[in-house]
Amino acid sequence: MDDKTEELIALIAKKHGIALDKTDPIMVVPTLLRYLLDESQEKQGEILDEFKSELQSALMQWDYSAKDKADRILNAALKANTEVMERVLTSAATETAAIIRKEVQDEIRKSRSHIEGARKLTFSG
Repeated sequence: MDDKTEELIALIAKKHGIALDKTDPIMVVPTLLRYLLDESQEKQGEILDEFKSELQSALMQWDYSAKDKADRILNAALKANTEVMERVLTSAATETAAIIRKEVQDEIRKSRSHIEGARKLTFSG
């Protein structure tokens, strides 16, 4: 007889004043209950393991999905940023070229004016 059965017999004797022994037919009930409890715990453990596996699978899928969405968002932002930078650089280069062209043309005009002035002085003198 195990300790739990002895504890149960002692508890029944103390609370109810009934003396039982291990061969008493009523002792089948605790044995049956222990068996059913063990079976229930085993099944619950299996169900819990299955649920845990499904939950891990779902979490992995959510993780993959979140990373995929984050990658797409970052790539779109990077592309948009790159396009804006290209437009700004192109615009700045165009403006810089226009300023340089104007300055060069102004200098050429000044040089021509000086050359024309020098020719007039040379031919008139």
